Amino acid sequence: VLFCHAIQVRKIIDFASNSSTLESYSCFCAIVFDRFKDVYCAGTIVELQIGTFGVLVIFSYTSIIGINFTTSWINMSKREEIMRSKAWVFITVLVLMLSCSLPSGAVPEDTATIAPSGANVDVAGTSVELTTVVRLTELAGAVTVVPVSATTTVTPSVTPTPCAPTVMAAMDANIRSGPGTMYEIISFLPLNGTTTITGRNDENTWWHIVLPGNTTNYGWIAGSVVTTSCLPASVQVVAAPPTPTPTPTPTYTEVPATYPDLYVSEYTWSPSPPHKGVSFHVRVGAYNAGNAPAGPFTVEWWLSTSAPAPACTWNIPSMAAKGGRILECDYTTAGWANYPSQVVVDSGDTLEESDEGNNVWAKTLQIAP
Repeated sequence: VLFCHAIQVRKIIDFASNSSTLESYSCFCAIVFDRFKDVYCAGTIVELQIGTFGVLVIFSYTSIIGINFTTSWINMSKREEIMRSKAWVFITVLVLMLSCSLPSGAVPEDTATIAPSGANVDVAGTSVELTTVVRLTELAGAVTVVPVSATTTVTPSVTPTPCAPTVMAAMDANIRSGPGTMYEIISFLPLNGTTTITGRNDENTWWHIVLPGNTTNYGWIAGSVVTTSCLPASVQVVAAPPTPTPTPTPTYTEVPATYPDLYVSEYTWSPSPPHKGVSFHVRVGAYNAGNAPAGPFTVEWWLSTSAPAPACTWNIPSMAAKGGRILECDYTTAGWANYPSQVVVDSGDTLEESDEGNNVWAKTLQIAP
């Protein structure tokens, strides 16, 4: 008992050093006196039955100490016999400790018994309590208590409500009387509009549906313009109605318009190049490519498009369809240059032609010095 008290006093002095030897002795004393075992035995609760065993341990431990002191006064010849007795006592105590330290089936409690503040506690007991408070403070931050609920909540299963197979229009879609574009349009499904599927065609390309806003009439909508949802594993096939007989389209025979089409078929001069002050010859061809004769019209040759008047003019009284004329003239220039010349048929734009864009032929005419 004095040994354990001494250990507690020494432990207060050497508390900062945290000596492992003092820890071991403190654990042993805590087991013997059944106090603060969870603090001095590294948090491990040791179940120990105190009573006769506790008294026996104290008695045995005191006896061993007494024997140690007594043997120093005993004759050396009897020391061997005394040591044998000490061994038997120690073995007996060890066996009793092992047998009494077996789990008794009790549930350990994670609590420490601390003496009330008003209790009479000696110096060693006070050190144990002070140390217990410090250790409990250290352990408090490392222990997390997880509450366990004794009741179990059972969530009832919910039976899903079956949904009907549905189409949704990906665009404004026509609804027809049959599965094909040859059938007439009887209604339409607007963008994002929905309706119920009642079947499909053999090729699985058209859906037989309920007409929107009319639960007694049905129609067909192309699968390429809708999306589907809630489709069952199998959709019944609905027979298509008879293919409608197409209405013959009236045939019209186009009568070609009877208009002339005048254009410049030829434009040359000789010699080439002409010279200043020397007469040269101009040759122009006019042709009617239309399917109607042309009435009176005028052909003009311009030495330069910036000239105040044409250099040569021909008045043509008429020209048959698919017919033409060669027109000629001679001309002498007073200067030399590169002239932007042109020939124009129907210069007054007096005729209605099938093509008005081919009446002019323009090219550069070089007059040498």
